[in-house]
Amino acid sequence: IVEVQNLTSRVVNLPYHYKNKTRLLHLGVGYSSRTPPNNEFSIKSRPEAHLAPAYINTGLITNASSSYMTGGELAVLINRLGIQGEFMTTEVNSDSGNFNFSGFYVETSLFLTDDHRTYSTSSGAFTSINPRKSFNPEGENKGYGAWQIALRYSYLDLTDQDISGGILSAVTAGLNWYLIPATRISLNYTIAILENVGQSNIFQSKFQVAF
Repeated sequence: IVEVQNLTSRVVNLPYHYKNKTRLLHLGVGYSSRTPPNNEFSIKSRPEAHLAPAYINTGLITNASSSYMTGGELAVLINRLGIQGEFMTTEVNSDSGNFNFSGFYVETSLFLTDDHRTYSTSSGAFTSINPRKSFNPEGENKGYGAWQIALRYSYLDLTDQDISGGILSAVTAGLNWYLIPATRISLNYTIAILENVGQSNIFQSKFQVAF
């Protein structure tokens, strides 16, 4: 007898795409069934800033026998314009009750240069950005990289029954500069609202080199 502790699956579909994938519609669903280690479960989240502390937290749910996560995703690409969103809900079963937590995000982005997001049909996901003209202010192949503006809204509710984990929503405006395929500079401004507590204003900058 084989006992399955964790099972995760994801199915995606591309009902429409133009031959060079500059225009497409992406749909996806995901499911995960897990047995919490040591029968303990918790969820916590930061306000769209990886250096910030967790603003909301369910705390430790003890005697948790199982958890089930389901989600949906949608993405639309129309040349330089991209729109995407995801929804996720989590059910936790424990001796003290069954709890449900949920969250979602929606974002839109637009390239100011003649660039677009790239999509991999093999992985069913967007990949790294390759600027049409890498940063090179002089010479025959003169270029200034790819410039992108973005706006994102996210919401997460970690409150159910006697668990007051908190409700967090955030609006983020961003500017991305892709100098070459492996290098990006980002500037973000986030307004994070913790319900019944207050508001945070977060400025972030990032220099990234990836290979």
